[in-house]
Amino acid sequence: MLDLNKNNFIFLQKLLKNNFFSSTDYFFSKIFKPSEEDVAIFLSYLFFISTKGNLSLKIENNDISPNLINLENIEDKKKLEKLIISGSKKNNEKFIFEPKDDLSLSDKIIVKRSIFFYLQKNYFLETQILKNLNFLITKEPKDIFQKKIFEENISYLKKDNILNNNQLFAIQNAKNNVISIITGGPGSGKTYSVRYLIQTFLNSLNIEKKDFKIVICAPTGKAKSHLEKKILPYFSNASIDSKTLHSLLKVNRNKNTDFNQSKLIYDLIIVDEASMIDAKLMAQLLGQIHENSRLILIGDDFQLSPVDAGNIFYELCNIDKIKKIFLDKNIRFENEKLYNLSLSIKNKDINNFFKQFDQECIKFYDTNSNIEIRNEIFNFIEKNYIFNKDLDPANALENVSKYKILTSKNLGVLGIEKINQLIFNYILSKTNSKSSFYIPIMISKNDYDKNLFNGDIGVCISKKENIHDLTKGNFYFFEKDKLRKFSFYEINRFEIAFCISVHKSQGSEYDDLLFYLPSSIINFGNEILYTAITRSKKTLTVISDKKNLADVLLKFNKKTSALRNRMAN
Repeated sequence: MLDLNKNNFIFLQKLLKNNFFSSTDYFFSKIFKPSEEDVAIFLSYLFFISTKGNLSLKIENNDISPNLINLENIEDKKKLEKLIISGSKKNNEKFIFEPKDDLSLSDKIIVKRSIFFYLQKNYFLETQILKNLNFLITKEPKDIFQKKIFEENISYLKKDNILNNNQLFAIQNAKNNVISIITGGPGSGKTYSVRYLIQTFLNSLNIEKKDFKIVICAPTGKAKSHLEKKILPYFSNASIDSKTLHSLLKVNRNKNTDFNQSKLIYDLIIVDEASMIDAKLMAQLLGQIHENSRLILIGDDFQLSPVDAGNIFYELCNIDKIKKIFLDKNIRFENEKLYNLSLSIKNKDINNFFKQFDQECIKFYDTNSNIEIRNEIFNFIEKNYIFNKDLDPANALENVSKYKILTSKNLGVLGIEKINQLIFNYILSKTNSKSSFYIPIMISKNDYDKNLFNGDIGVCISKKENIHDLTKGNFYFFEKDKLRKFSFYEINRFEIAFCISVHKSQGSEYDDLLFYLPSSIINFGNEILYTAITRSKKTLTVISDKKNLADVLLKFNKKTSALRNRMAN
């Protein structure tokens, strides 16, 4: 039972009753036995923003950041802000530690550094990242290239217009720095640039440098596979390793994290979809980079933040001391309006955004009717799914890779689980008794023994007579263009994947995409809209209430930390 009444924490009671704070937020503050309501509210809010993935809470003058207060009552909103600020200023030495430097340690759960407040674990992760960054950016990797041949390769790429100036600068950055960044929107040629970067490096190596070790990697198995397809076919004679980031760093979720592991053996480490890397994984990665290695982080800094704590890639892209190149030219989108749509989101240009919907290749349905939404989902499936034809596994896998439904909620009347169940039932109702059916599935837990990773897409093929027993189905996956077959009992964990979350779509592209944006997505801003829409290559359907869509487009909601502030100081 909560004991708010005896403390007369009336406003905190109200916030709990209205579900702004959860009971977990309150119980965190209760650990410290605060005697004043503003201190209890400050502690509850610090825990609240931390559970949303923010590393720190910034309180400066009369402003708090992040400000995730979405109360309808303006007076309540102002009152809550005022109480958070006043609670943070009280003498709380018994549970708040103020370190004198980055080496200072304490067993206190909350850390205050200047105007920033942290949970201890988040302060530790940020400090690890800071320490490793400061070390890496001061080092120059060993020069292992023949200068004349390197410059000849650059001149050739420029003369034949294979790469633009920014892409060429990215190669130079990677040559001269231990850590560098290539960022840009979808279709801007990030991985295309990396292909020629690898080629230039291999062509220009000193004769005595016989063993140049390269690894390409990404945070998920799906993103790794996507990177392999774009890089490995061009280097059949070179030895290039390919791993998930967890595999590269030997991450074991069942063991405590060791931030002092031995350095990676690679000369060139290329990490794609770096925006998906959370603070803990980034701390591990940076800690394992040797001063003579070259680390290249590739990603789109405008995409969704990681599911877990931090938004480190976005922070790194805004730190002056780190060498980076922003690619801003579109070379991929087959539909120019899709590219314009992404720019409109970044620029918060509502008028131009809605102008791009031509109701042919780019469609918008202004509705919040569950029946209308469900019917549009069924129309989308009718257009893409192949009914009553016994497809071989390769064709079934090819089919399910071309289209996808994305949304932002797992649960609810039209959450991910419900949409997948509706589609599954709809397909079965239209499948005749003698035909097979196929359903896309997504691995939801890494299985290193079978080389199946969270996010990998496969298909389950079965007969309609087995609709209530998927244990009799066969499960198929591609691995480097080789078809792999599993029984139900060999698969660790999976979920039906006609519809997936926007987070899980990162690193993927689809010819045809349907994005359903429900109302009241409090924890997201225009980054969810941007990430979803930029997964489409050809055609796009967006379903949402128009006002809701406009509100999200105008909202910028990046997770916060003090990394940039601490690097600058």
